[in-house]
Amino acid sequence: MKIYTRLTLLKPNFFQKLLKKSPKDNFVIELQNLLEENENNIFAIKPIDLESLRQKYSVKQNEYKESRIALLEKYRYFCFFNEEFSEENKKQALYLCELLNLDKNELRKQIDEENKKRFSIEIKDLIRINKISDRLLYEINNLQEKYEISDNDKKEIFSNIKDEIYKKKVLVIISNEKITDAERTELSKLREILNINETEGRTIYSKECQSKIQSFVNQLLQKRRMSPNEENHLYEMIKNLNVTASFNTLNLQQFRRFWEVENGSLEPIMSPINLQKNESLYYSARIDWYEERTKTTHVSYSGITLNSRIVKGLSLRSGMIFPNRHTEEYMKLIDTGDIYFTNKRIIFVGNHGNKTIPLSKVMFITPFSDGVEIGKDVGKKPFFKYSDVEIMCLYLARLLKEA
Repeated sequence: MKIYTRLTLLKPNFFQKLLKKSPKDNFVIELQNLLEENENNIFAIKPIDLESLRQKYSVKQNEYKESRIALLEKYRYFCFFNEEFSEENKKQALYLCELLNLDKNELRKQIDEENKKRFSIEIKDLIRINKISDRLLYEINNLQEKYEISDNDKKEIFSNIKDEIYKKKVLVIISNEKITDAERTELSKLREILNINETEGRTIYSKECQSKIQSFVNQLLQKRRMSPNEENHLYEMIKNLNVTASFNTLNLQQFRRFWEVENGSLEPIMSPINLQKNESLYYSARIDWYEERTKTTHVSYSGITLNSRIVKGLSLRSGMIFPNRHTEEYMKLIDTGDIYFTNKRIIFVGNHGNKTIPLSKVMFITPFSDGVEIGKDVGKKPFFKYSDVEIMCLYLARLLKEA
């Protein structure tokens, strides 16, 4: 990676030619070209080289400060974005700072901050991918020495990143959805290194486990189904992670039932009504039976008429007048009663009468938010008003499929 770009010197203008002077700004250009030639070894540039350039262009030591800062910043940028960020890089940066007559204390602060930043990043990765052991402690001490981190700075850095480090380690351990005794011991050692008490550690652990469990539950909630294998997987995960999980079990029980209705073996239920031979009851509910009706709201008339006066006060109207009927459709409550789904029929036992629809006559079913419409091959389409539409549709779809 190149740090500096070689530049072309500025040409003197008319007056500079008359006075036999070079453009003063060439001082900065020559300085950059000098750095470009020696960017791999800044120590090769001597203070006398810069003094010669100053004399050549009559430049005082405090001039072109912004340009000198910019040249140092390019080298600092190179050092800080160098993956190794070696001790040699730091020494050359400080040497360049001195050559350019800039404040070394400010650069040292920047180097210290970069050291702390890199130490923090490497510590996170080191703990995340390694087991907590004496070897790991040795590696941590090596990093502290490499980046010249004092014990107080180390303590402060750990204080700022301890929760994040512990969380990432927990995530690695629970990635296989269980925790062993050895891994519990490992987390205990890590808490000791990071100065995290047991209560804080347990809170972080429980939160991450709960998040992992909830993520799996969210998948079930999204598809609104839970198979027996998924149910076993969920409760095994909770058991193996040794946490108390909180989620809506009522929804999951309902989704477990949905899966069973769609894919399991349907079991007949006791029937309060008489059924045909080889007929079994699988579902019943209390519903309102509605049917679509049409009613006339008002009548208007149109056409051409002609009034002919016969005598004073009496006229004869002639022509043709056509009535226009205005109608609207509405759902009429026919009856309230119990609906039964068998393997052969839909049976309705109402307050005002009974109705039967053979499954072979059902062409389609249309679910709505408040009920189900039954499409038949002939006749009106009844609408069963009911709150739990999904389970009703699932039973009916399954029975229609197998009829």
